[in-house]
Amino acid sequence: KFRKKLKLQTPLNLELPFTEHIEELRQRSFHVGLGIIIISLIAFIEAKPIVQILEHPVQNIRFFQLSPGEYFISTVKIAFY
Repeated sequence: KFRKKLKLQTPLNLELPFTEHIEELRQRSFHVGLGIIIISLIAFIEAKPIVQILEHPVQNIRFFQLSPGEYFISTVKIAFY
């Protein structure tokens, strides 16, 4: 039994059962999703400098809101992209 576990942990062994592949996919998907959420939260907090960077190439044009919730929605979009 110990040898079987040791054999599965080697990176060159490609003979994993289907359930092990699904488990690895689930773990990697979780890490990628967590990374996207963390980076989006950081970008959401720092949205003002990001908007200033986006406004910089265009002279005399600024982002403005037409409805009450548009600033929040725009900030979320900028943070997620």
